[in-house]
Amino acid sequence: MEYLRFSHPSEYPHLVDAAYHLARNSVNSQEKVLLVFSDAGESEHERQVSLDDRGELFYALASMSNYYDAPLDDKNYMAVVFKNYYYDSKVPQSALTKEELLRVQQQKFRLNSERLLRIIAKFKPTDIVVFDRAAFVALRHFVTWPFADAVPNSHFLGVGAPCKIGDVSCSLWASPSPLSLLKGKKPERSINLMGFVGRIMAKVFGAETYQYDHTQFLK
Repeated sequence: MEYLRFSHPSEYPHLVDAAYHLARNSVNSQEKVLLVFSDAGESEHERQVSLDDRGELFYALASMSNYYDAPLDDKNYMAVVFKNYYYDSKVPQSALTKEELLRVQQQKFRLNSERLLRIIAKFKPTDIVVFDRAAFVALRHFVTWPFADAVPNSHFLGVGAPCKIGDVSCSLWASPSPLSLLKGKKPERSINLMGFVGRIMAKVFGAETYQYDHTQFLK
C-alpha cells in the first residue's frame, strides 16, 4: 500500500485541510474500488492517512476479505476520508450563533464533497463503498434510479445502486462502518451487522461465497 497526497485548498480561512493521505493499493485489474470512510479512525487520524495498514479499521476489512478468500492485497482499491476539513479560528465554535454554525457546517460539506468528486474523477472507480451516513449523503443524488430520491438512506444498504458522476459510471454501495459497529455508542454499536459489512465487501471484491461467521473475525 502507498500513501498519496491529494490537495484541495480551502477557500474559507477558518476551515483547514486535515491532509489525510489517500491509501492506494494497485494491481493489474479493470475493477477499481473506492472506499470512502465518513470519519477517520483513531490510528488514521494519528498518521494522517485514510487507511492505516497497521490500524484496527484495516484489520477489520482485511479479516473479512480474507475470510471470503478475497484478500485486500490482491485488489485494486483506493481509500479516502470524507470529513477532511476542520474548524480552526480565534472564534470558538461554541461562540457561534446557530446561523453561523449552520453556515460553517454547510461550508465543510461543500469542501468535503468537492474534494471527493475530484478524487472520483481522477481514480474512475467501478465501485464506490461508502461507510456511514455522511459520505453517502454526498453521493446519493448521483444514483440514476428514477425513484432514488424517494428511497430512504437505509434502503440503499448492501445494494449496488447504479451511479453516474460526471463521466464515471459505477455502482454505489452503502455500508455501516466496522469501527462504528465495534466501538461506537449505542444504538450504532451492533456486532450482528458485521456479517452484513462482510457480505458487501465480498460482493464488491468478487468473492465466490457470502457465508460469514463473525466469531472467526473476532479471533
